[in-house]
Parts: sequence; C-alpha cells; structure tokens
Amino acid sequence: MESCKSLSGKVALVTGAASGIGRAVATNLAGRGATVIATDVNADGCQALAEETRQAGGDLRIVIADMLSQNWIETITADVAEVDLLANVAGILDGFAPVDEMTDALWAKVFAINVKGPMQTMRAFLPGMVKKGTGAIVNVASIAGISGTGGGAAYTSSKHALVGLTRNTAKMYFRDNIRCNAIAPGGTITGIDLTMSSERGRAAIQPYFELIPPPATADQVAASVCWLLSADASNVNGAVLSTDGGWSVL
Repeated sequence: MESCKSLSGKVALVTGAASGIGRAVATNLAGRGATVIATDVNADGCQALAEETRQAGGDLRIVIADMLSQNWIETITADVAEVDLLANVAGILDGFAPVDEMTDALWAKVFAINVKGPMQTMRAFLPGMVKKGTGAIVNVASIAGISGTGGGAAYTSSKHALVGLTRNTAKMYFRDNIRCNAIAPGGTITGIDLTMSSERGRAAIQPYFELIPPPATADQVAASVCWLLSADASNVNGAVLSTDGGWSVL
C-alpha cells in the first residue's frame, strides 16, 4: 500500500500556500514526492516557497490567484487540468466580531474565502477525480467549526459551513473512490491575522486562552493533512479530525 511517506506520481493543489499551514502542507507533500501546485494571492511568499522547494529537490509550481476576484478559479484551471489531491487551506478570520458588529462586507469576504473558495476548487477538480476513479480532498476547518469558540460570527459560521460541505461531498462521491475529510485545528502558529478588533469578542474569548493547549506549529497540522490525503487514510471519509491539542475536550 502507498505510504504517507510516498506520494510519487500524485498531483496536489494547495490553496493558501504562501504561508502558515498552507506553506507547510505544500512543503510536506513535495517532500513526499508529489507534484505540488501552490496557489495564493501573495506572490512573494509563493516565489520564496518555490525556490526553497526547488533547492530541496521537490517539484512545485505556483499559480498566483486572488480568491476575491471573480475569475480566480479560471486562473488556476487555465494552468492546471486535473489533480489527484486537493488541500483547501486558505482562510481568514473576522476580528472575533459578534453578530451585532458584523457588516455585510466582512460576512461576504469571510464566506468568499472560507466556503466559496473550497466549493469552487472542488467543483473544478472533482470531475477529473471522478473520471480517474480516485481522489482525496482535505478542507481546513477549525475548532470554530465544531464549537462556538475560536472566532467571531462570520468565521464560526463559515467553518461550520465548511464542515457541512465536507460531509456532503464525502457522501456524494464515495462510490467514485473519492474521499473528502476536514481537519479542525485549534490555535496554530501561522500567518493568519489574529487581531481581536471586537471588544465584545475579546472579552468573550480571552479568558479561555489560559485554559486551552499551547498553539501547534504549522508542520504539526500539515502532518495531519498529509495523512488524510495519503492512502494510509484510505478508510477515512467524511471525518472531521480535531488537531487542536485537546482543546475540543476541555
């Protein structure tokens, strides 16, 4: 059986690859032999990742695309026909804003990146997976996707939606030998903006920070993504794997 240590011959698309978890996932997959397509809006971060990967002997190319642009997915599909593995990592927070502080613009932006983006990548590449009769997808949700903590109203709602999207996709495509899972990280050392711009949000969340486990490294979270994408997890489908150091059981 193919091991997580070998993904040779696989083509993997990673969104949000310029920094944090996405960067670690892209590096991880390339180190295991996959051909990685790394996409992000951050061109400098992608270029640095590509250079480091080449120096390490990995196979990685970049596609610069902005999820908030109307035709961002066409930018990717014009360059990438089919993939075997898909890691939807890109995501943003919302300043921990509660409902009465939520603007329509912030709500739309968070859902565009955290939910619409993963839907669009899956919609674009699932037909190719169906044609091949195989594929694996991992969506990066959050502890906020299985509880009411970890973010504001938009972020929490978007991650709940991403969990639902993951489970529905797993159900719809399991007969095509396509697996779709999610991970739910807790605190993670990444490039995501953790600013608590909402006073109410800060007051509600901050007292719990002393109780929750220390933040994980991006590499620790990426290892879980790699496992779910590999054949080592061939019997795991529709799961939401908590990678939170135990936060969800506190």
